[in-house]
Amino acid sequence: SIFKDFNTIGLGEDYIESINKALEQCDVLLVIIGKNWVEIKNQKGITRLQDPNDLVRAEIATALKRNIKVIPVLFDNIEMFDEQDLPEDLRPITRRQYISVSDIKFDSDVYKLAEAINGILGKSNGPVLTGKYTKQTEEHTAPKFSAGSRWRTAAIVAAIGAAVSALACF
Repeated sequence: SIFKDFNTIGLGEDYIESINKALEQCDVLLVIIGKNWVEIKNQKGITRLQDPNDLVRAEIATALKRNIKVIPVLFDNIEMFDEQDLPEDLRPITRRQYISVSDIKFDSDVYKLAEAINGILGKSNGPVLTGKYTKQTEEHTAPKFSAGSRWRTAAIVAAIGAAVSALACF
């Protein structure tokens, strides 16, 4: 299942308890990172990632501590930042293999990410996603999904799309 904290937690539910419960069942955590991710401030003017009480920071730090597969997803043509830019409990994210998703190659980048997630989950009996993707030409034809993975890959792509939409709000 896919857990998105911004619309999965029900009204009246405790955010921390819900996140911890979700992380207990989590194999992969996508951290969607845009251009201002390190500098976003809360209502008090404190950089969110430097605030030990920030819920996003707590979610990422908990996943890293539990050795959950954390995949940084970089948008806006940014590069991975230096670990000195982050608090101690988030620094391991700078050593995680990341994927860059660009406007120009959005479809092929997102499908590569979905393919990687399916591989991590190991729920496929064969190729999960096939399509012609040539790195040299950056061409990508429409992907073809195996019947057993179509719903899961579609859900992953939808979740990534929703996360990108949420990112655009910052």
